[in-house]
Amino acid sequence: TGTGTGTGKEKQELRCESCLMFTLCIMPLSFAKPDASQFGHDEIYIGTKRVHLAQVPGETLKYEHEHWKPSTEKRDIARALSRAVPGCNGRLGACNTDVVIPAIPAVDIVCSSCSNPTQDVSSWPLLLQKPLLKVKEEQYNEAKAFASGVRSAVVKVGENRWFRLKGCGNNDDGFIIRHTKEGIDAKGEPVAPYRDIRGSAFEETAIRELYMSSCVDNVLNPQGVSSCNKSMGYYRYDEPNLPLGPHVTPCCIVEETLGDRRLGTHIMSGIEILLPLLVKEEEIKEEDLLSIFPEKRPGRNSADMLVDTCELMTDYMIAKCSEPPLEGFGMPAEFGGYPDLPRDHTLFGALGSTILPEIAPDECVIPQQWTREGPREADSRWNKVWKENCENLSKCLSKLKEDAPNRKPAILTYLFSRIGYDCGKFMRSLHAMKTSWGTYQDAMCREGQWHCNAHANNMVLIPEEKGTHSFLSYLDLDMAFTADTFLDVWGIDSSSGKLGSL
Repeated sequence: TGTGTGTGKEKQELRCESCLMFTLCIMPLSFAKPDASQFGHDEIYIGTKRVHLAQVPGETLKYEHEHWKPSTEKRDIARALSRAVPGCNGRLGACNTDVVIPAIPAVDIVCSSCSNPTQDVSSWPLLLQKPLLKVKEEQYNEAKAFASGVRSAVVKVGENRWFRLKGCGNNDDGFIIRHTKEGIDAKGEPVAPYRDIRGSAFEETAIRELYMSSCVDNVLNPQGVSSCNKSMGYYRYDEPNLPLGPHVTPCCIVEETLGDRRLGTHIMSGIEILLPLLVKEEEIKEEDLLSIFPEKRPGRNSADMLVDTCELMTDYMIAKCSEPPLEGFGMPAEFGGYPDLPRDHTLFGALGSTILPEIAPDECVIPQQWTREGPREADSRWNKVWKENCENLSKCLSKLKEDAPNRKPAILTYLFSRIGYDCGKFMRSLHAMKTSWGTYQDAMCREGQWHCNAHANNMVLIPEEKGTHSFLSYLDLDMAFTADTFLDVWGIDSSSGKLGSL
């Protein structure tokens, strides 16, 4: 609801002490080898669910950006189009005619100087030079590693370098085959069941992630928009980790990374859970909060009737972007209601005009942690971290009151404005590049389903010591494509195969 203002020093000083606490109450509770002396920073910014990594057969390939480019050669376009159908027109082998792999609507990225990328990864950390896979058993002298979602992991090398392994196994079960049921596809047509691999990347998506991450970073980094990941290369696995045979090779993307705490799951959810501990609820009046919304906001006269932002923006976008656009605008609201309202600042509240009564939590009262099974008592190793950050927040609030005695502190307001600013700056920059983060449909999608990388969990909290002015960074460009390389692999009509038509 605002933009980040102030000098670089002021932004760094206000770099939310409370941000460190917002994730504390929603961490998983299972850890390997407890070590209180090493507990805190990594668990806040990276992860808490420990995993084990083992070297397995396969090859490691290095990514060198100058050797890769989009190809409009006929054979490469034919290969990209073949992914729109199960079995890829026979490319996946006679036994895999029902196998589906991602069909990104763009021409392939190919190596322009050679048929294969180099395998010289001698400059990489030794741990990463051979393919790694998540396994159930603890390994001898293993590195510190955390799960990142279901199919990925982040692993620590040295003092404070972290590396992302995107596609290193479905949890610790290796690469598994998913069997779907018959249904209706995204075009509304009946489709047969299909199979696909879970837990891996594919060579096409690995190369796209590395290429698009490098392209976007080359443009946006000079503008002060930092990428979370730095492209390095990828693994190609071999037997015994080829569940569908050699024609469907699981791959894993290797990148150096800044962090792994996600805006949606960790930061925003953490703020919501801890909000009652960060403000004096008894001093907040409903009418004051409602007054921050302009008159055009539907339901602004009652908290129970106020239409939330998700309904106004996300549902509206889905309805408008559908082909054809969803009918019945106005009602029901979940399909893009209120079509005549402008989707701009005239609908949104300005919290800066109503400062929340902020407080620091009680350092002696540790909030519960939330897991899939519900709330539990916090792991005792969080006690020191919680106390330190409660004290830091208390000092910060006191100093703000001392420096400006006639104004209430507005750390939460500033934090929300910076989150919105960082997200908006990245999206505006990405759109200026005429680049889609990755929203499309293919044979994997059932009726009403979309692939979409443009969501809050693809923005990541940057650790303070990285020295950037941004709070957040972006990642996950394995489905991204540009307007000039768009290829309609899933056209509803005869436009299928048209190049550059986005």
